[in-house]
Amino acid sequence: INAEYGGSDSAMEAELSIQWSDGIWLQQNPLTRDTALTYFYTSSFCDSSCLNLAVINGALPLDRLRTSPGIEYTLAFDQVEQHSLFIIEKQVRAVEGGPQRVTAVYYMLDGILYRSPDCFSVLASCMVQACHQLQAAVETVSKRKKFVAQRGYGWDFEEPAPASTAAKKRPREGEAAEREANAMLLRQMRLRIAPIDKPES
Repeated sequence: INAEYGGSDSAMEAELSIQWSDGIWLQQNPLTRDTALTYFYTSSFCDSSCLNLAVINGALPLDRLRTSPGIEYTLAFDQVEQHSLFIIEKQVRAVEGGPQRVTAVYYMLDGILYRSPDCFSVLASCMVQACHQLQAAVETVSKRKKFVAQRGYGWDFEEPAPASTAAKKRPREGEAAEREANAMLLRQMRLRIAPIDKPES
């Protein structure tokens, strides 16, 4: 059924990447529950061999619309308050009088028509985004690992302080060693200078 009525996977991917609207039609006709399907019939998404157009052209009696095999478009949802939204289902019947199966869903938002992605496409997109996030997390962890002799490997996730703040807080390079050398020099000087004995009176 998918190959005959539903369209190929490449056709579905092509429809997912486009949007359609007719500004001239919208200027002349308001979008309502009664005109939404008529507007859809003029779009590039509508299959010209659908049963709806066959009824409009007189090639199919109206009473056979619900039983004939083929493609039928139905209005599944409508909302005209604030932002107009219409949802249209593409249904396929394989045999005369048989059940219908939804093969595509379209939505019309403020006169712009889109094809809604199927569950597999949405799930695949979410999985790809999750993989990107996991890869970024692994790269961050690998960059922040550090080794401390007392504790072994660990991770440091603290953000480095700005250069100006860090410069104020960090002691000057060699300052501690210089202080220690000065202290040692003073101690040696005190040891070398013998105390001066006062003359006896």
